[in-house]
Amino acid sequence: MEKEKQAELLLNHYNDTFEHLMYHWKMRNRVFIFILILLGVIVLDLVSPGLISKGVNAYIIKSLDLKIDDQNATVIDLSVINAGIWFVLLSLVVNYYQRSIFVDRTYHYIDKIERQLCLLMEGDFITREGKAYKSRTGIYKNDKEKRPIFLRTVGPLYTFIFPLLLCFITIWKLKSQNLPPASPMQYFDLIVGIVLIGYNIFYLLWVLKKA
Repeated sequence: MEKEKQAELLLNHYNDTFEHLMYHWKMRNRVFIFILILLGVIVLDLVSPGLISKGVNAYIIKSLDLKIDDQNATVIDLSVINAGIWFVLLSLVVNYYQRSIFVDRTYHYIDKIERQLCLLMEGDFITREGKAYKSRTGIYKNDKEKRPIFLRTVGPLYTFIFPLLLCFITIWKLKSQNLPPASPMQYFDLIVGIVLIGYNIFYLLWVLKKA
């Protein structure tokens, strides 16, 4: 196969792969925002116990136009709300880590495609996601260049600080509940909390092994 045809096919594959990557990159960022919002809700509940439960029940009573005189009346038990929060958080975290790993792996794959294209084209013409990304100015000059310090320090916030923060909040939340568990809902919360910590550890191990 001629070089021009190889380059054309590879470039089409590169474009398709990049579109696929961008979809997961955007979804990952959205999931990350949802996780931060949910963690904020959890911390608020830890600082002001019962506040979330009262707010949810007040909203339900108002939305359904229920005739209840007691302002502290509960339509949904606090344990059910806690279990729901745990379940949603676990689902989001698993989704976030899946997409994060996929995005990272795909970036390496795209970098390899760019290098192959440059070889076929006999010049550094396509380096956006590989050589140029790792350069100081965004324009590739040589392999000795390094990205600005700010950009190099952003990555660890997502790969190390966030998982550790998530572990801290999870342990804090578990310690605030009755241990040992006294009800099925509390057992559910404990199991989900342990699974959350486990996924964080697995992700951190993957990051360390990759590095």
